[in-house]
Amino acid sequence: MADGSSVRIKVAQYFVNKKPQELVDKDPKIKPDDLTFLQALPHFDRGGDESSPGATELEHGDEKSPQLPPLFPAPSESHVSWKSLLESDDPRFPPRRPIYPPWYSVAIIGAGVASLRTAKLLQDMGIPYKIFEASDRPGGRVFTYQFSPKTPQGKHDYYDVGAMRHPDNKASGKTLELFKELGLSSKLIKYVISSGDNIRYFNNIKTTAAVANTAGNHFNDKTVPKEYLNKEHIDLRGRKVFGVNACIGAAFDPFRAALVADFDKGWEELMKYDWASARSYLAREKPQYPLPVVHWLETRNGGGAGSFDRAFSEDILNSLDFNDPTRDVDWWCLEGGSEVFIDAMVKALTVKPSYGQRVTSVEQDYLPPSYCFPNLPPWSRWPRSSRFPMLRVSVEGQTEEYFTHVVSTVPFANLRTIDTEKVPMSYMQCQAIRTINYGPSVKVAIKFKTRWWEQDGVNQHGGSSYTDRQSQVVVYPSYGLGEDGPDLTALHDVDESQLRKDTLDYHAFDWYHNPYTTGAYAHFAPGQYSTFFADIVQPAAYGRFHFAGEVASHHHAWVAGALDSAVRVVDEILNWDFPFLRSNFKNTHGRSLIFRDDKTADEHFVRGLFSKELEEADS
Repeated sequence: MADGSSVRIKVAQYFVNKKPQELVDKDPKIKPDDLTFLQALPHFDRGGDESSPGATELEHGDEKSPQLPPLFPAPSESHVSWKSLLESDDPRFPPRRPIYPPWYSVAIIGAGVASLRTAKLLQDMGIPYKIFEASDRPGGRVFTYQFSPKTPQGKHDYYDVGAMRHPDNKASGKTLELFKELGLSSKLIKYVISSGDNIRYFNNIKTTAAVANTAGNHFNDKTVPKEYLNKEHIDLRGRKVFGVNACIGAAFDPFRAALVADFDKGWEELMKYDWASARSYLAREKPQYPLPVVHWLETRNGGGAGSFDRAFSEDILNSLDFNDPTRDVDWWCLEGGSEVFIDAMVKALTVKPSYGQRVTSVEQDYLPPSYCFPNLPPWSRWPRSSRFPMLRVSVEGQTEEYFTHVVSTVPFANLRTIDTEKVPMSYMQCQAIRTINYGPSVKVAIKFKTRWWEQDGVNQHGGSSYTDRQSQVVVYPSYGLGEDGPDLTALHDVDESQLRKDTLDYHAFDWYHNPYTTGAYAHFAPGQYSTFFADIVQPAAYGRFHFAGEVASHHHAWVAGALDSAVRVVDEILNWDFPFLRSNFKNTHGRSLIFRDDKTADEHFVRGLFSKELEEADS
């Protein structure tokens, strides 16, 4: 195993591989609901003008001519088994004219990381696209705020409102690979994740992180028994930890060790508690901590009040990112903020995002040949029954447009506001959109005349301080270390009047109440990840509506997950309409990390095509 974070990849592969295997075991018989929508588009054989090969080869007036051939051979019986369906996926050979038709295009909803990467990959394959972004900027939840130049302008007068740090580990490998591809390696700055001098301030008592991590009742926690305040534990790196860290380690480390040593056995054990939140596990299962102890751990563990409502399995996986049991992990940020790589991604696109474009609905539709090939002469016509499967996208205040594929990269919390009632989806996909919530996050940045927190007596050089006050977490910038430049006063023992004089500007941002995000990151409740994951990483609308973004990836809440989801959805599009391009695409960009091999990827794609029918056969 490369490192602890690679467990996340194995988890995704476990769920994706499990579903097709269950179908092989059951071998359900399905009745294809809509063979029309499963038609293979004949865009390679029929061009957009009279001289194009195939344009004059149509039958004249033959109303009995069959519709376009289906991608999968039409079953001879009313029902077809899963195994037969897989076997009927005959190889499709390169067409005579390997170009897309004049009407072929992919709609991408949102202009965040997944969207921009999807667009670039489509562009590399020569496939047209259009990006619809409701806000006035690209980046989505990657957002760097630049303070006004009206105040004295400094080199580092900015902060990352969204994604701000990137670990150098297996699960986030695609992020650093992207930075290298964009020529940004020289802009990487070491991110200081923690420091022993960082402050801990609880119950109006202040000390350092180094002291707080030792045994003892450092904050006069009256309801916590001494046995927990003084608890000792040897972590998976052989280090002795105390108190909060010992209590968390004693509960988490058996699962973390098992996942690293033997993933299959470790995951089987963890899934026994898939029903549990972190709070319920710590109180009811083997640790059986008293509830006052559980509340104490929740407020001191860095997540803040409410963080233990997440799935217990989620907290185990998150701990592998921030406390890797196998090695020390380097963390990085970008000089100039994370918007630097967003700007570079946009610059690489020939077709820029369209801003202020709020998508209101997406509908499955069928278009006649006259729409797709308006230049064909009247005597060169398709059979009357022929229709092209398309998706109609409506944008507020504009004329609707038609696309062969739609990629949604917006958070599910926002996808709920888009009318997708006429987009065929499985029940599980609909439930995921309705129920997966996004965690709240508020960031406040203050611009000062000087970097007073680095001066003697304060000594905060990067890292984060934690408190039970409203600020909860105070992050000290890792960029510009050493340069001249009511919670803060209490936390740092500095004079309030002096801080007021030193303050030049401030900025606050609430991700939960931002209408374009409605939350900061996917927040899976108990049982949701195991229930929904395999369904949200497969296409809907018979292979023409795709989910991308961090929520539909091996590494939700991280940039790397969004990047990997783009590889998956572009491969889905190629698999459907441009299969002869897949080999070149894979050689260049690899395979999505959620798949163990090509066979699993193909079977998962077919499962997505017939997801509704498979659900009905299983009911």
